[in-house]
Amino acid sequence: MKKKDQLTEEEKCVCGHENCDCGCQEGKECTCGDECHCGDECHCGDECNCGDECHCGDDLNKKLADQYLNLARQIQADFDNYRKRTTEQMNQVRTDGMVQAISVFLPVVDILEKAIKMISDEKALEGLKMVLKGIENSMQQLGVERLHLKGEQYSPETAQAIASLNDNSMEDGIVIEEVTSGYKLNNKIIRYAQVVVNKIEN
Repeated sequence: MKKKDQLTEEEKCVCGHENCDCGCQEGKECTCGDECHCGDECHCGDECNCGDECHCGDDLNKKLADQYLNLARQIQADFDNYRKRTTEQMNQVRTDGMVQAISVFLPVVDILEKAIKMISDEKALEGLKMVLKGIENSMQQLGVERLHLKGEQYSPETAQAIASLNDNSMEDGIVIEEVTSGYKLNNKIIRYAQVVVNKIEN
């Protein structure tokens, strides 16, 4: 390609474009209008060796495409992380709400259990047991489980020792009595049991 300052008047297109193929270079009327691209400059160097189809912008287009693709992937990854965090937060809020609601009913369960031990009237006793059973079934449907620690080895991860007794017929550290029952929700302790533990004196 010749530089503009090296072109003769005969080589210049009357429509203002260099190397025009529309015929106006020979003095004919230019019919290409505003959409004439026959004189577009090539940026691959002073002399274009691309032929009729110039691909000198392909590298730039590929670079931009890669950038947009990486940006799209980053946005997708950020959205996935946001969705996971939101799901975890919603689950935590739901669990906290359940724990708070269940904690309100646990003292009622304690009272029913104590009343059952004190009442001697068979009909009243049967009614209280039915009420207690109904509450326990409802809590089980929510994933709440009662801890059964009597006769088990004491563990501070599930219970709080509020007293100790010395019974040489039992192993040291065995839970003798549950003063207040403990509960867990989905393997998470929501209330520690209060227990009496056997302690062997040497």
